[in-house]
Amino acid sequence: MELQCDSFTLSNIMTDLEIMRRELPLEAAEGKSLPDAIREKYFSDEPLSGMILGGVSVVSNLPSMKDSSSGKVRLPQCLSLNYSCIVGAGAIGEVETLCKDVKELDLAENNLSEWNEVLSITTQIPQLKFLNLSSNPLSRDLPPELTPITSLVTITSLVLNNTKIPWQTLHTVLDSTPTLEQLHLSLNDHGRVSLPNRSYTSVKLLQFNRNQITKWQEVSKLGKMFPNLESLFLSENNLTGLSDCIGEHFSCLQSLCVSETGIGTWEEIDALNSFPSLTEIRLTQIPLLESFNDTERRQLTLARLVRVTRLNGSRIKDPEREAAERALIRFYMNQQVKPQRYHDLVAVYGTLSALAEVDLRPKTKVTCNVRFEDKVQKFEINLKQTCSQFKQSLQDFVGLPSSKFNVFLSDPEICYGPDRMQFPSKMLYTYKIRDDHEFIVISKP
Repeated sequence: MELQCDSFTLSNIMTDLEIMRRELPLEAAEGKSLPDAIREKYFSDEPLSGMILGGVSVVSNLPSMKDSSSGKVRLPQCLSLNYSCIVGAGAIGEVETLCKDVKELDLAENNLSEWNEVLSITTQIPQLKFLNLSSNPLSRDLPPELTPITSLVTITSLVLNNTKIPWQTLHTVLDSTPTLEQLHLSLNDHGRVSLPNRSYTSVKLLQFNRNQITKWQEVSKLGKMFPNLESLFLSENNLTGLSDCIGEHFSCLQSLCVSETGIGTWEEIDALNSFPSLTEIRLTQIPLLESFNDTERRQLTLARLVRVTRLNGSRIKDPEREAAERALIRFYMNQQVKPQRYHDLVAVYGTLSALAEVDLRPKTKVTCNVRFEDKVQKFEINLKQTCSQFKQSLQDFVGLPSSKFNVFLSDPEICYGPDRMQFPSKMLYTYKIRDDHEFIVISKP
């Protein structure tokens, strides 16, 4: 049996193969060079076409990697070689031959541990813009003989998550990336920030999630290192003690993520107003908001953030902001200690009256009289039952099986008399029964 396979289906199959490969410990597999990994994935003599997967022969419709006119191999401009057991660059010139037109290279989850191998790769890819080295063990210091680095000048996006890169090595790398705009440093166990002798003004976005910093003074160093930051991600750092003095180090910051941090006071929320350009904040799963419901969390937070226009991914429109600011006034109006923001908003809206508490939930129970012949008795009646179930509940009171009597609903506001409840499966709540209604039971002849 043959299976014709388009690029989407083939991609799914390749993903399955990647997952199977992940299950093997990296050290259990023999390391290979980048050119070998490229040839294995893109130019194998035994391509995926013809493979037997689950008893099905696969025929690929993907285009050939060879140029039809010249016969030379050609690679896509974006290469992804995750989990390929890559340990080095291979023979000099091989990478350049294969990758001279490559602009994006994803080498995450390999076994590159020597910077000389990384730089040997980048030296041979002159148009490289994006480089992902995540989860490669690059914790060793950069050897002095490798500096200055000249092969990273074209990089605009660099991903170094979970590499455990030392600060001194990072500074040397940053000195060599004058056009870098996006830097990813998550999962590196950094508990402090080491300042270099200079700042890096080209960097606009920094991902610094899931590190070990706990003090905002360390975060302020990031502002000094990257003075033109526009987006900063700090989630899952146990940060506490945010104060007004931090914002002055982030004059260009527009977007900030501090979800799953240690923010525990409203004063820390107020301090976010000290960031002069901040308009977008992600602020979820913090200790301060644990005791509030979803509506209270959003309203009390955005009412304090004066310039923010987007909170947790949702745009704040004028009616929502006004409702939130009014809610903040009512929240604090009967409390002895009131924040400055309360007084600011009272100056805008005036002193508000408390909202009446109205329960709009539908009733689930009523208490009504049930009349049978000369007997009358009050019953608490569950409205989430059928007419048939209700009749069965009256059998002891009536002294007859439910098949031997009919039940009528009497509404004092309706002049045409009691309404017979003749549909066994109809739910009681659909009759809109009130406490002043009465049920009349009449035995069948």
